[in-house]
Amino acid sequence: MIFESAVPDDEAKFEIINSILTNLDPGFREDYQLLNEVFRRKEFIGSLASATMKRAIFDRIQTLLPGNPFVLQHRSILEKDLADIDEAIRYAKSAQKLEPSNAAIINTLGLAYEYKARISKDRFERDRLLQDALRLFEEGIRKEPRSPFGYLGKHFVLRHSVTAALTNEENGIARAGVLSFLEMAHEQTNESPVIGKELALARRDLGDVPQAIAILKAGIERTPNETRLRDLYITLLLQKGDVASAREVAFDGAKIDPSSWRLQRHIARLRRMGNEPVGGVKGAYEAAIRANKGDVSLYIELASYLFMSGDWTGAATVFEQANALPLTGQDRSRIRDHWREGSNKIVFDGIIRRIRGGGGTVMAVPRNFEAFFWRSSNRLMALREGDKVKFTVGFNTKGAVAFIQ
Repeated sequence: MIFESAVPDDEAKFEIINSILTNLDPGFREDYQLLNEVFRRKEFIGSLASATMKRAIFDRIQTLLPGNPFVLQHRSILEKDLADIDEAIRYAKSAQKLEPSNAAIINTLGLAYEYKARISKDRFERDRLLQDALRLFEEGIRKEPRSPFGYLGKHFVLRHSVTAALTNEENGIARAGVLSFLEMAHEQTNESPVIGKELALARRDLGDVPQAIAILKAGIERTPNETRLRDLYITLLLQKGDVASAREVAFDGAKIDPSSWRLQRHIARLRRMGNEPVGGVKGAYEAAIRANKGDVSLYIELASYLFMSGDWTGAATVFEQANALPLTGQDRSRIRDHWREGSNKIVFDGIIRRIRGGGGTVMAVPRNFEAFFWRSSNRLMALREGDKVKFTVGFNTKGAVAFIQ
Protein backbone atom coordinates (compact mmCIF):
# COMPACT_ATOMS: atom_id res chain seq x y z
CA MET A 1 0.00 0.00 0.00
CA ILE A 2 2.84 2.39 0.89
CA PHE A 3 4.70 1.41 -2.28
CA GLU A 4 1.63 1.98 -4.45
CA SER A 5 0.86 5.41 -3.01
CA ALA A 6 4.47 6.58 -2.89
CA VAL A 7 5.23 5.54 -6.47
CA PRO A 8 2.05 6.22 -8.46
CA ASP A 9 3.68 5.99 -11.90
CA ASP A 10 3.76 2.53 -13.55
CA GLU A 11 7.15 3.01 -15.17
CA ALA A 12 8.71 4.15 -11.90
CA LYS A 13 7.22 1.16 -10.08
CA PHE A 14 8.54 -1.17 -12.75
CA GLU A 15 12.03 0.29 -12.51
CA ILE A 16 12.05 -0.06 -8.72
CA ILE A 17 10.81 -3.66 -8.77
CA ASN A 18 13.20 -4.56 -11.56
CA SER A 19 16.15 -2.98 -9.76
CA ILE A 20 15.28 -4.93 -6.61
CA LEU A 21 15.21 -8.15 -8.59
CA THR A 22 18.47 -7.32 -10.34
CA ASN A 23 20.25 -7.01 -7.00
CA LEU A 24 18.85 -10.19 -5.50
CA ASP A 25 20.87 -13.39 -5.43
CA PRO A 26 18.65 -16.44 -4.82
CA GLY A 27 21.73 -18.25 -3.53
CA PHE A 28 21.34 -16.25 -0.32
CA ARG A 29 18.51 -17.35 1.94
CA GLU A 30 17.27 -13.81 2.66
CA ASP A 31 17.25 -12.91 -1.04
CA TYR A 32 15.47 -16.15 -1.90
CA GLN A 33 12.78 -15.40 0.70
CA LEU A 34 12.33 -11.89 -0.68
CA LEU A 35 11.97 -13.26 -4.20
CA ASN A 36 9.26 -15.59 -2.96
CA GLU A 37 7.44 -12.67 -1.37
CA VAL A 38 7.57 -10.69 -4.62
CA PHE A 39 5.75 -13.31 -6.69
CA ARG A 40 3.48 -14.72 -3.97
CA ARG A 41 2.04 -11.39 -2.82
CA LYS A 42 -0.40 -10.36 -5.53
CA GLU A 43 -0.64 -6.79 -4.31
CA PHE A 44 3.04 -6.15 -5.09
CA ILE A 45 3.00 -6.94 -8.80
CA GLY A 46 -0.69 -6.08 -8.81
CA SER A 47 0.22 -2.45 -8.12
CA LEU A 48 1.26 -2.26 -11.78
CA ALA A 49 -1.58 -1.39 -14.14
CA SER A 50 0.19 -2.60 -17.27
CA ALA A 51 -0.27 -6.27 -18.13
CA THR A 52 2.95 -6.14 -20.16
CA MET A 53 4.92 -4.94 -17.16
CA LYS A 54 3.37 -7.55 -14.87
CA ARG A 55 4.41 -10.27 -17.28
CA ALA A 56 7.88 -8.76 -17.64
CA ILE A 57 8.39 -8.91 -13.87
CA PHE A 58 7.37 -12.57 -13.84
CA ASP A 59 9.69 -13.27 -16.78
CA ARG A 60 12.49 -11.76 -14.72
CA ILE A 61 11.58 -13.88 -11.68
CA GLN A 62 11.45 -17.02 -13.83
CA THR A 63 14.98 -16.24 -14.99
CA LEU A 64 16.14 -15.93 -11.39
CA LEU A 65 14.24 -19.04 -10.24
CA PRO A 66 14.18 -21.35 -13.26
CA GLY A 67 12.00 -24.42 -12.94
CA ASN A 68 10.35 -23.21 -9.75
CA PRO A 69 6.83 -24.71 -9.74
CA PHE A 70 5.43 -22.01 -7.47
CA VAL A 71 6.60 -19.23 -9.77
CA LEU A 72 4.80 -21.05 -12.58
CA GLN A 73 1.72 -21.49 -10.40
CA HIS A 74 1.54 -17.78 -9.62
CA ARG A 75 2.20 -16.93 -13.25
CA SER A 76 -0.85 -19.06 -14.05
CA ILE A 77 -2.88 -17.08 -11.52
CA LEU A 78 -1.65 -13.84 -13.11
CA GLU A 79 -2.62 -15.00 -16.60
CA LYS A 80 -6.06 -16.01 -15.34
CA ASP A 81 -6.49 -12.56 -13.79
CA LEU A 82 -5.45 -11.06 -17.13
CA ALA A 83 -8.06 -13.27 -18.89
CA ASP A 84 -5.49 -15.20 -20.94
CA ILE A 85 -6.89 -18.53 -19.90
CA ASP A 86 -4.90 -20.69 -22.31
CA GLU A 87 -1.67 -19.30 -20.90
CA ALA A 88 -3.03 -19.81 -17.39
CA ILE A 89 -3.62 -23.47 -18.18
CA ARG A 90 -0.20 -23.83 -19.80
CA TYR A 91 1.65 -22.43 -16.79
CA ALA A 92 -0.44 -24.42 -14.32
CA LYS A 93 0.26 -27.63 -16.24
CA SER A 94 3.98 -26.84 -16.19
CA ALA A 95 3.81 -26.29 -12.44
CA GLN A 96 1.94 -29.54 -11.87
CA LYS A 97 4.45 -31.44 -13.98
CA LEU A 98 7.14 -30.32 -11.53
CA GLU A 99 4.99 -30.80 -8.39
CA PRO A 100 2.35 -33.39 -9.30
CA SER A 101 1.23 -33.97 -5.71
CA ASN A 102 0.94 -30.38 -4.50
CA ALA A 103 -2.72 -29.69 -3.68
CA ALA A 104 -2.42 -25.93 -4.18
CA ILE A 105 -0.99 -26.36 -7.67
CA ILE A 106 -3.61 -29.00 -8.48
CA ASN A 107 -6.34 -26.56 -7.46
CA THR A 108 -4.76 -23.78 -9.53
CA LEU A 109 -4.99 -25.94 -12.64
CA GLY A 110 -8.54 -26.93 -11.74
CA LEU A 111 -9.55 -23.28 -11.38
CA ALA A 112 -8.05 -22.52 -14.78
CA TYR A 113 -10.05 -25.34 -16.38
CA GLU A 114 -13.24 -24.20 -14.64
CA TYR A 115 -12.71 -20.61 -15.78
CA LYS A 116 -12.24 -21.71 -19.38
CA ALA A 117 -15.39 -23.85 -19.13
CA ARG A 118 -17.26 -20.78 -17.93
CA ILE A 119 -16.42 -18.81 -21.07
CA SER A 120 -16.47 -21.67 -23.57
CA LYS A 121 -19.24 -21.66 -26.20
CA ASP A 122 -18.65 -25.30 -27.12
CA ARG A 123 -20.81 -27.57 -24.95
CA PHE A 124 -18.59 -30.62 -25.46
CA GLU A 125 -15.44 -28.67 -24.63
CA ARG A 126 -17.16 -27.19 -21.59
CA ASP A 127 -18.21 -30.61 -20.31
CA ARG A 128 -14.70 -31.99 -20.80
CA LEU A 129 -13.13 -29.04 -19.00
CA LEU A 130 -15.54 -29.36 -16.09
CA GLN A 131 -14.82 -33.07 -15.79
CA ASP A 132 -11.08 -32.35 -15.74
CA ALA A 133 -11.56 -29.58 -13.18
CA LEU A 134 -13.76 -31.77 -10.98
CA ARG A 135 -11.19 -34.57 -11.05
CA LEU A 136 -8.46 -32.16 -9.96
CA PHE A 137 -10.51 -30.59 -7.17
CA GLU A 138 -11.46 -34.00 -5.81
CA GLU A 139 -7.80 -34.99 -5.90
CA GLY A 140 -6.97 -31.82 -3.98
CA ILE A 141 -9.65 -32.63 -1.40
CA ARG A 142 -8.26 -36.14 -0.96
CA LYS A 143 -4.78 -34.75 -0.39
CA GLU A 144 -5.82 -31.94 1.96
CA PRO A 145 -9.33 -32.69 3.27
CA ARG A 146 -9.22 -29.80 5.76
CA SER A 147 -8.17 -27.18 3.22
CA PRO A 148 -11.07 -25.09 1.86
CA PHE A 149 -9.69 -24.52 -1.63
CA GLY A 150 -10.46 -27.90 -3.18
CA TYR A 151 -14.02 -27.62 -1.91
CA LEU A 152 -14.24 -24.06 -3.21
CA GLY A 153 -13.21 -25.20 -6.67
CA LYS A 154 -15.62 -28.13 -6.67
CA HIS A 155 -18.36 -25.70 -5.63
CA PHE A 156 -17.60 -23.60 -8.72
CA VAL A 157 -18.01 -26.72 -10.88
CA LEU A 158 -21.30 -27.64 -9.19
CA ARG A 159 -22.65 -24.15 -9.86
CA HIS A 160 -22.54 -24.91 -13.58
CA SER A 161 -25.41 -27.34 -13.01
CA VAL A 162 -27.50 -24.38 -11.79
CA THR A 163 -26.97 -22.35 -14.94
CA ALA A 164 -27.52 -25.45 -17.10
CA ALA A 165 -30.90 -26.27 -15.51
CA LEU A 166 -33.77 -26.17 -18.01
CA THR A 167 -36.73 -25.88 -15.62
CA ASN A 168 -37.41 -24.05 -12.38
CA GLU A 169 -37.59 -27.35 -10.53
CA GLU A 170 -34.23 -28.50 -11.90
CA ASN A 171 -32.75 -25.12 -11.04
CA GLY A 172 -34.00 -25.34 -7.47
CA ILE A 173 -32.68 -28.87 -7.03
CA ALA A 174 -29.30 -27.85 -8.46
CA ARG A 175 -29.11 -24.90 -6.05
CA ALA A 176 -30.00 -27.23 -3.19
CA GLY A 177 -27.20 -29.54 -4.30
CA VAL A 178 -24.72 -26.67 -4.18
CA LEU A 179 -25.91 -25.69 -0.71
CA SER A 180 -25.74 -29.25 0.62
CA PHE A 181 -22.18 -29.56 -0.68
CA LEU A 182 -21.14 -26.29 0.96
CA GLU A 183 -22.73 -27.33 4.26
CA MET A 184 -20.59 -30.47 4.16
CA ALA A 185 -17.48 -28.52 3.13
CA HIS A 186 -17.99 -26.00 5.92
CA GLU A 187 -18.04 -28.79 8.48
CA GLN A 188 -15.08 -30.65 6.95
CA THR A 189 -12.91 -27.52 6.93
CA ASN A 190 -13.67 -26.64 10.55
CA GLU A 191 -15.97 -23.81 9.47
CA SER A 192 -13.48 -22.11 7.19
CA PRO A 193 -14.46 -18.48 6.46
CA VAL A 194 -13.55 -19.11 2.81
CA ILE A 195 -16.37 -21.65 2.62
CA GLY A 196 -18.54 -19.71 5.05
CA LYS A 197 -18.79 -16.79 2.65
CA GLU A 198 -20.03 -19.00 -0.20
CA LEU A 199 -22.30 -20.89 2.18
CA ALA A 200 -24.04 -17.69 3.26
CA LEU A 201 -24.64 -16.77 -0.38
CA ALA A 202 -25.99 -20.25 -1.18
CA ARG A 203 -28.35 -20.18 1.79
CA ARG A 204 -29.69 -16.82 0.71
CA ASP A 205 -30.00 -18.09 -2.86
CA LEU A 206 -32.16 -21.06 -1.86
CA GLY A 207 -34.68 -18.90 -0.01
CA ASP A 208 -36.40 -19.28 3.37
CA VAL A 209 -36.71 -22.62 5.16
CA PRO A 210 -40.20 -23.63 3.91
CA GLN A 211 -39.22 -22.84 0.33
CA ALA A 212 -35.94 -24.75 0.70
CA ILE A 213 -37.76 -27.74 2.22
CA ALA A 214 -40.15 -27.86 -0.74
CA ILE A 215 -37.22 -27.82 -3.18
CA LEU A 216 -35.37 -30.53 -1.27
CA LYS A 217 -38.47 -32.70 -1.01
CA ALA A 218 -38.84 -32.56 -4.79
CA GLY A 219 -35.17 -33.40 -5.19
CA ILE A 220 -35.38 -36.43 -2.90
CA GLU A 221 -38.49 -37.69 -4.65
CA ARG A 222 -36.66 -37.45 -7.96
CA THR A 223 -33.36 -38.96 -6.75
CA PRO A 224 -33.91 -40.85 -3.46
CA ASN A 225 -30.27 -41.96 -3.30
CA GLU A 226 -28.91 -38.38 -3.32
CA THR A 227 -27.56 -38.48 0.22
CA ARG A 228 -26.25 -34.92 0.38
CA LEU A 229 -29.67 -33.51 -0.47
CA ARG A 230 -31.27 -35.81 2.09
CA ASP A 231 -28.78 -34.68 4.72
CA LEU A 232 -29.69 -31.03 4.15
CA TYR A 233 -33.40 -31.91 4.01
CA ILE A 234 -33.18 -33.52 7.46
CA THR A 235 -31.25 -30.54 8.82
CA LEU A 236 -33.88 -28.07 7.63
CA LEU A 237 -36.76 -30.22 8.89
CA LEU A 238 -35.13 -30.20 12.32
CA GLN A 239 -34.60 -26.47 12.05
CA LYS A 240 -38.32 -26.16 11.35
CA GLY A 241 -39.06 -28.37 14.38
CA ASP A 242 -40.54 -31.25 12.39
CA VAL A 243 -38.72 -34.05 14.20
CA ALA A 244 -41.11 -36.78 13.07
CA SER A 245 -40.57 -36.02 9.38
CA ALA A 246 -36.82 -35.70 9.89
CA ARG A 247 -36.78 -39.11 11.52
CA GLU A 248 -38.76 -40.67 8.68
CA VAL A 249 -36.49 -39.14 6.03
CA ALA A 250 -33.34 -40.24 7.89
CA PHE A 251 -34.42 -43.85 8.39
CA ASP A 252 -35.69 -44.11 4.80
CA GLY A 253 -32.33 -42.83 3.58
CA ALA A 254 -30.40 -45.29 5.73
CA LYS A 255 -32.31 -48.14 4.09
CA ILE A 256 -31.17 -46.91 0.68
CA ASP A 257 -27.61 -46.07 1.74
CA PRO A 258 -26.75 -47.73 5.07
CA SER A 259 -23.09 -46.73 4.70
CA SER A 260 -23.83 -42.98 4.73
CA TRP A 261 -22.13 -41.70 7.85
CA ARG A 262 -24.10 -38.47 7.75
CA LEU A 263 -27.42 -40.30 7.81
CA GLN A 264 -26.21 -42.57 10.61
CA ARG A 265 -25.16 -39.51 12.57
CA HIS A 266 -28.61 -37.99 12.03
CA ILE A 267 -30.16 -41.22 13.31
CA ALA A 268 -27.93 -41.16 16.40
CA ARG A 269 -28.89 -37.56 17.12
CA LEU A 270 -32.58 -38.22 16.54
CA ARG A 271 -32.43 -41.18 18.91
CA ARG A 272 -30.78 -38.95 21.48
CA MET A 273 -33.56 -36.40 21.04
CA GLY A 274 -36.06 -39.18 21.69
CA ASN A 275 -34.19 -40.31 24.83
CA GLU A 276 -33.82 -43.79 23.38
CA PRO A 277 -31.60 -46.40 25.08
CA VAL A 278 -27.87 -45.75 24.99
CA GLY A 279 -27.21 -48.92 23.00
CA GLY A 280 -29.27 -47.77 20.02
CA VAL A 281 -27.67 -44.33 19.96
CA LYS A 282 -24.21 -45.83 20.31
CA GLY A 283 -24.89 -48.29 17.49
CA ALA A 284 -25.82 -45.50 15.09
CA TYR A 285 -22.70 -43.53 15.99
CA GLU A 286 -20.55 -46.62 15.54
CA ALA A 287 -22.09 -47.19 12.10
CA ALA A 288 -21.20 -43.60 11.20
CA ILE A 289 -17.63 -44.09 12.42
CA ARG A 290 -17.21 -47.32 10.45
CA ALA A 291 -18.13 -45.39 7.31
CA ASN A 292 -15.88 -42.42 8.13
CA LYS A 293 -13.08 -43.64 10.38
CA GLY A 294 -10.89 -40.58 10.04
CA ASP A 295 -13.42 -38.04 11.30
CA VAL A 296 -12.39 -37.10 14.82
CA SER A 297 -15.59 -35.14 15.43
CA LEU A 298 -17.63 -38.36 15.21
CA TYR A 299 -15.48 -40.01 17.87
CA ILE A 300 -15.78 -37.00 20.16
CA GLU A 301 -19.54 -36.79 19.67
CA LEU A 302 -19.94 -40.46 20.60
CA ALA A 303 -17.46 -40.30 23.47
CA SER A 304 -19.01 -37.17 24.95
CA TYR A 305 -22.48 -38.73 24.68
CA LEU A 306 -21.29 -41.84 26.53
CA PHE A 307 -19.57 -39.69 29.14
CA MET A 308 -22.70 -37.60 29.71
CA SER A 309 -24.73 -40.81 29.91
CA GLY A 310 -22.52 -42.08 32.73
CA ASP A 311 -20.66 -44.72 30.71
CA TRP A 312 -17.24 -43.35 31.61
CA THR A 313 -15.40 -46.55 30.74
CA GLY A 314 -16.95 -46.69 27.28
CA ALA A 315 -16.28 -43.00 26.80
CA ALA A 316 -12.62 -43.43 27.77
CA THR A 317 -12.21 -46.14 25.12
CA VAL A 318 -13.61 -43.90 22.37
CA PHE A 319 -11.56 -40.91 23.54
CA GLU A 320 -8.45 -43.10 23.26
CA GLN A 321 -9.44 -44.06 19.71
CA ALA A 322 -9.89 -40.39 18.85
CA ASN A 323 -6.52 -39.51 20.32
CA ALA A 324 -4.88 -42.25 18.25
CA LEU A 325 -5.95 -40.61 14.98
CA PRO A 326 -3.23 -38.81 13.00
CA LEU A 327 -3.98 -35.26 14.14
CA THR A 328 -2.10 -32.06 14.83
CA GLY A 329 -1.71 -30.93 18.42
CA GLN A 330 -4.20 -28.16 17.75
CA ASP A 331 -6.79 -30.64 16.48
CA ARG A 332 -6.27 -32.87 19.52
CA SER A 333 -6.83 -29.96 21.89
CA ARG A 334 -9.77 -28.41 20.08
CA ILE A 335 -13.00 -28.49 22.08
CA ARG A 336 -15.58 -30.05 19.77
CA ASP A 337 -18.53 -30.52 22.09
CA HIS A 338 -19.90 -29.12 25.35
CA TRP A 339 -22.11 -30.55 28.05
CA ARG A 340 -25.34 -28.64 27.58
CA GLU A 341 -28.94 -28.58 28.62
CA GLY A 342 -30.75 -27.26 25.59
CA SER A 343 -28.55 -24.51 24.21
CA ASN A 344 -26.99 -23.59 27.57
CA LYS A 345 -23.80 -25.02 29.02
CA ILE A 346 -24.44 -26.75 32.33
CA VAL A 347 -22.62 -25.32 35.34
CA PHE A 348 -21.47 -28.02 37.77
CA ASP A 349 -20.38 -27.80 41.38
CA GLY A 350 -17.12 -29.53 42.15
CA ILE A 351 -14.03 -29.97 44.29
CA ILE A 352 -10.42 -29.76 43.17
CA ARG A 353 -9.28 -33.37 43.40
CA ARG A 354 -5.66 -33.18 42.28
CA ILE A 355 -3.08 -30.56 41.31
CA ARG A 356 -0.18 -31.66 39.11
CA GLY A 357 2.14 -29.06 37.60
CA GLY A 358 0.29 -26.98 35.03
CA GLY A 359 -2.93 -28.94 35.29
CA GLY A 360 -5.37 -30.44 37.70
CA THR A 361 -8.50 -32.53 38.09
CA VAL A 362 -11.87 -31.46 39.38
CA MET A 363 -14.55 -33.85 40.61
CA ALA A 364 -18.21 -32.97 40.09
CA VAL A 365 -20.41 -33.10 43.17
CA PRO A 366 -22.70 -35.01 43.38
CA ARG A 367 -22.23 -36.43 39.85
CA ASN A 368 -18.81 -37.92 40.72
CA PHE A 369 -17.20 -37.58 37.29
CA GLU A 370 -13.75 -36.07 36.85
CA ALA A 371 -12.54 -33.51 34.33
CA PHE A 372 -9.10 -32.11 33.62
CA PHE A 373 -8.32 -28.40 33.69
CA TRP A 374 -5.30 -26.29 32.81
CA ARG A 375 -3.95 -23.88 35.41
CA SER A 376 -3.68 -21.18 32.78
CA SER A 377 -4.09 -18.05 34.91
CA ASN A 378 -3.01 -16.71 38.28
CA ARG A 379 -6.51 -17.36 39.61
CA LEU A 380 -6.34 -21.02 38.60
CA MET A 381 -2.76 -21.36 39.82
CA ALA A 382 -3.99 -20.27 43.26
CA LEU A 383 -6.43 -23.18 43.53
CA ARG A 384 -5.61 -25.92 46.01
CA GLU A 385 -6.80 -29.48 46.46
CA GLY A 386 -10.14 -29.49 48.25
CA ASP A 387 -11.21 -26.05 47.00
CA LYS A 388 -14.83 -25.80 45.89
CA VAL A 389 -15.43 -24.52 42.36
CA LYS A 390 -18.06 -24.16 39.66
CA PHE A 391 -17.26 -25.25 36.12
CA THR A 392 -18.57 -26.15 32.68
CA VAL A 393 -17.37 -29.12 30.63
CA GLY A 394 -16.07 -29.40 27.09
CA PHE A 395 -14.67 -32.41 25.25
CA ASN A 396 -11.61 -32.99 23.09
CA THR A 397 -9.59 -36.08 22.18
CA LYS A 398 -8.19 -36.27 25.71
CA GLY A 399 -11.62 -36.47 27.31
CA ALA A 400 -13.58 -34.11 29.54
CA VAL A 401 -12.08 -30.65 30.04
CA ALA A 402 -13.28 -28.40 32.87
CA PHE A 403 -13.60 -24.65 32.44
CA ILE A 404 -13.57 -23.30 35.97
CA GLN A 405 -15.55 -20.15 36.54
